[in-house]
Amino acid sequence: NIRYRKIKDEILTNNKGVDLEPYAKATPERAFLDSLYVYKNYYFDNLSALDFDKVQKLLPIYNNKQLTKKVNKLKEDFYA
Repeated sequence: NIRYRKIKDEILTNNKGVDLEPYAKATPERAFLDSLYVYKNYYFDNLSALDFDKVQKLLPIYNNKQLTKKVNKLKEDFYA
C-alpha cells in the first residue's frame, strides 16, 4: 500500500523552526509538529527532547485546531 500525504505549501515553505546553516534541517520541535500534522495518530514514546515553548510558538504555522488540541494533550500527559 502506498499512501500519499501532502503538507500545504504555506507550511512547507515557512522556514520557522528550520535551521538553515549549514543546510536546511528541521528543529526537533518542527519535526514533531510536521509528523503530527501528516500522521494524525503518530505515537511518540519520549518527548523529553522537545522545548514545548518552541512548539507553542510554531503551532500557528499550521492553523489547525485539532493539531493544537493534540499537542496540548500530549504535553499534559507528558508532564502528568
